[in-house]
Amino acid sequence: SCSTDYVCQSGQGSIRRGRTWQEECHAVDSFRWWHVNTAAQHLKKHWDAWILFATGCLNSTTADTAAGKIASTILSLTSEPKIKCDLLFICAYSKTFFTKHMEWLQGHDEKAGDFGYLT
Repeated sequence: SCSTDYVCQSGQGSIRRGRTWQEECHAVDSFRWWHVNTAAQHLKKHWDAWILFATGCLNSTTADTAAGKIASTILSLTSEPKIKCDLLFICAYSKTFFTKHMEWLQGHDEKAGDFGYLT
């Protein structure tokens, strides 16, 4: 699943501490979900603000500009009940499964002086 990641292509990139590119791919894949979780939680919390923002953007330009197309797409997607349902599912699943693991990975151990490893 990580063959398209820049870190993994041809086994080069930002490989750390002698890790193989396969190990690095796994790390990249794991952290991708942290970003999905963070974005989903933000969107859930600020759903109405995004709708207001997109409406303001669309009202300040025409629908045939890049900004207008993006704003129109945001409004179209946020008007779909299934999208909101999917968002709530992602948030609930992430909170149950990923959050405690990702918070641990992003934690800093003072003794080890590193992230994710507790001595």
